[in-house]
Amino acid sequence: MRYGPGKMTDWHSDWQNPTHALLFDWFRFSNRNLIRNYECLNDVRLLNERYKGSEKKKLVEVGCGTGDFYRYLRHRFPRMEYAGLDISQAAIHRAKEKYPQARFWVTRPDRTLGETLRLAEVPGKADVIYSKDVVHHQPAPFEFLRELLLCASQALIVRLRTRNVGPTELDPERSCQYHYAGWMPYIVMNLNEVIGVIQDTVRDSEI
Repeated sequence: MRYGPGKMTDWHSDWQNPTHALLFDWFRFSNRNLIRNYECLNDVRLLNERYKGSEKKKLVEVGCGTGDFYRYLRHRFPRMEYAGLDISQAAIHRAKEKYPQARFWVTRPDRTLGETLRLAEVPGKADVIYSKDVVHHQPAPFEFLRELLLCASQALIVRLRTRNVGPTELDPERSCQYHYAGWMPYIVMNLNEVIGVIQDTVRDSEI
């Protein structure tokens, strides 16, 4: 997750606040409500359509927050090998408290996703990379999307913000939002530009 030079590396400093982790902590949910919450999302429905619980796959969640997607996978895909990555040290600390048996790793702005995966001892490429509402918070979202694509061997399941009209405004000083208790990039990408990046990065890909 390389965010770029200079002030761009400061965009996510608010996420180190311990109160940030509380916004993503669903530990109070029962298993039933947790499953219901995740399965109302199209990205999780897609995962269920493509993979079966009996398959042994390696899934990396980029932007894992406090790790509750791991709990969902443990129930629906018990053979899924999981690793969760997040830039928030507070969120990762909470994830490790809740799920000490899982693998969680703090990312850094000066490392690429591939470097982080190697440090987290995730050998080779992940079969599946899952990343929900993360790409549009990057100062360089298209570069970040390329990294996600290149680190997945079978599928990238990603949820992001797109629009059909107008080019992508890539200046995070103009495309930003006070969101989750801090200022951050909020870059809504042109859909055709997104498709172009995917097709240029992974030829013959199915979208």
